[in-house]
Amino acid sequence: MFGSLRRPEMARVSAHQIVFECPQCAHQMRQTVGWLKLNTNITCPGCGTTVRLNPDKLVESVEAMELAFERPPRAIGIEPRAKPVKRR
Repeated sequence: MFGSLRRPEMARVSAHQIVFECPQCAHQMRQTVGWLKLNTNITCPGCGTTVRLNPDKLVESVEAMELAFERPPRAIGIEPRAKPVKRR
């Protein structure tokens, strides 16, 4: 699953932080994608609630991020500025 990436892209994806909100107390938690690949539970430091992460959704999200890093950036078309109208 994660073996298709070259090392630099994998490192960037693994280092990316995801923000979670505790469903019990709304405390915001941050974890890296690399940590999330190895763990399916996260414990809220605000209230101690253990939240089970949905591994299917997580894999889907990580794969989408990996694909985004593999694709070359899209070209952005820039239109030339129109000449200013002279006012009399």
